[in-house]
Amino acid sequence: MHMGKLTVLLCTALLACPLWSSLAWSQDEEADTLRKLKALQQDISQTKATLSGVQNERAELTVELRRAERNIGKLHVKLRRINRQLDQNQREINQLAADQQRLQDNEQKQRKLLREHIQTVYAMGRQSRLKLILNEEDPAAISRTLVYYESLREARSEIITQYQATAAELAAIAPKLESSKQQLKLSRDELLQQRDALAKEQNQRQRTVDALNRDIANNKAKLAQLHRDQQQLQDVLDSLQSLIADMEIPSDFAPFATRKGSLNWPTKGRHLNKFGARRSSEMKWQGITIAAKAGSDIKAIHPGRVVFADWLKGYGLLIILDHGNDYLSLYANNQSILKDLGDWVSAGEVIATVGNSGGRDTSSVYFEIRHAGNALNPSIWCR
Repeated sequence: MHMGKLTVLLCTALLACPLWSSLAWSQDEEADTLRKLKALQQDISQTKATLSGVQNERAELTVELRRAERNIGKLHVKLRRINRQLDQNQREINQLAADQQRLQDNEQKQRKLLREHIQTVYAMGRQSRLKLILNEEDPAAISRTLVYYESLREARSEIITQYQATAAELAAIAPKLESSKQQLKLSRDELLQQRDALAKEQNQRQRTVDALNRDIANNKAKLAQLHRDQQQLQDVLDSLQSLIADMEIPSDFAPFATRKGSLNWPTKGRHLNKFGARRSSEMKWQGITIAAKAGSDIKAIHPGRVVFADWLKGYGLLIILDHGNDYLSLYANNQSILKDLGDWVSAGEVIATVGNSGGRDTSSVYFEIRHAGNALNPSIWCR
């Protein structure tokens, strides 16, 4: 299939898609737009797979790499969820243990007070209150004795009530603590299972990457592959641009153009290339590759909506945000994607994690900013 035919096919499908209007959408309109976005992504994925097969671009290895890296991404999302659950469980256990210790301290104090009251009563002897009162001749003394007995009774009753309440709280904490410890154990067991599954997928991925690298050992083949990968990304961006050209972003979102020079980078790390620099004798960099630790957070540079979230050959797990007024931001080679197609995101919200998908050897994020299909220099926009 010729690249021109591919573009025509994708654009024809896009022309049938309805446009965003505003936040005043009805739920049905919102659902329909999301359905169109998902259909577009599926069409792009299927068309690219077909194109890859026709061009004989090591189709089987590419499909295997896509499968492995998609699975790795899903496993990392699960591991992230499990680790959050582990942290939550541990916080609950720590809080319950602190509450338990506090109640045990209170119980000891209440025991001591109760013991002192019992000793006081015993020290007064075993005479009945009536006999003690009758032995008094002074009416004032009789009155003081009555008040004393009543105060002693009330104090003892209050201490007993508090002691019982403390004992009840202690009894209630024990099963909660045990339940949290059990949940912690289950989460740890699940974590180990997912780690084993991840290790198997990573081993399979590495074998596939090695096979792909052997298949394009010479520079001419590598250059041709770079051209094809870049053209496929361009086709996807052109297709998305056609879809979102007239889509509206919520009115409370600051216009993207007003943030020039003040946007934050999606992640911290060393920049491995300069925008516009030679990538090869015939190609220039259209974005910036940022080296960072695997698993590091990747954050949205500006509020927007997820219009692509899938695997693309050469770029791995890729997420693209629409910021309105024909502005897009692109984040590629991710370890995992944390947002779904159609999700709205805020500036600084974590949308993915740094990885090496797409067949890369080192962890990094490839980052682009586009306007009306044209690549912009991220260094001018981000600080």
